[in-house]
Amino acid sequence: MLSEGWLELGLRACVMVTVPVIAGAAWGVLRGLRRARPEAPDPVGCVACGEAEVAWIADGVYVCGCGYEGGPGHADWLRAERRRRLAGLPQEQRSALAIAALREARTLAGDADVVLRRLQRSLRAEVSDGSGRESRPWEVDLLSATGTLAQAFAQLELAADGLGGTAPAAPDLRAELWSDQLGQYDLVCVREDLIRARDGVQALQVAADRLAAAADRLAATPEPMAPGGR
Repeated sequence: MLSEGWLELGLRACVMVTVPVIAGAAWGVLRGLRRARPEAPDPVGCVACGEAEVAWIADGVYVCGCGYEGGPGHADWLRAERRRRLAGLPQEQRSALAIAALREARTLAGDADVVLRRLQRSLRAEVSDGSGRESRPWEVDLLSATGTLAQAFAQLELAADGLGGTAPAAPDLRAELWSDQLGQYDLVCVREDLIRARDGVQALQVAADRLAAAADRLAATPEPMAPGGR
């Protein structure tokens, strides 16, 4: 038989070992629950109405009482939701949507390319005569091409989502106007933006060809028969 002293010592040892284990397990559960909740980044207000209290519905995504939905993760969340909805459509419908989006992307890319070529000719003429003319026509052309190219890449992304594929990122182009007169530094910036935009058009066209082939293969693939179907 163990003496009372040894029994008390054993009980204390059990408590000393068990309590940290239980506390650690409880902390792990709490951390898991915390991770399961939508992550709210640094406190921000609604960009639409300025309301500070917003409801976080997903990681980096909030909805405001005014009806606005946004946040730093909003674009990725919307694309994930779109992919989920597209995945539930029949293959034939997904293929048709992808082909239509690719057609629109190519049309927009062609429109942007026409404007970029015109801008390139204007830029060469300006550099050759050094007249320092007002930059407004160039700004309009470049901003127009930038906006059109962004729409083209959005359509390309839609096609990629419908096909379960990937699309290249749109080129990072400036979206603001310059001063009334172009200096040498501004000419360099315009030239760099022009090169990036032209590269973006080429990247889009290559990706569109690749996705078009995938859409054709998808359209030619028989729809998997449901279990028990005939």
